[in-house]
Amino acid sequence: MIYGCSLLLAGSALYIEWRYAAGHGLLSEEATPAVVRSMGNRVLIGLAGYATAVLIAFVSPRVCLAIYVLIPFLYLRPSAIDRHLRGERVPARDARPQRQQVE
Repeated sequence: MIYGCSLLLAGSALYIEWRYAAGHGLLSEEATPAVVRSMGNRVLIGLAGYATAVLIAFVSPRVCLAIYVLIPFLYLRPSAIDRHLRGERVPARDARPQRQQVE
């Protein structure tokens, strides 16, 4: 449980720093709103997982440990921030494809 609480504190600090940097213009101009949102969501998913694991530790320590083992695998899937760092174009999530007009 101490491990989970330390991860919650570290993740919370990361999220606060990220939101501060995004809100005060400290990020590169290339960091699109989609990238900023994706990074924030990525941190929040980990925080939710660790908070769940800490709560489950009171009931089932084995399930708690399984959650701690599984959470890092969520970060293996490339996200918008990974594509941005590789120099790929990250489309805005809100952007909807244009409909072609039929004449």
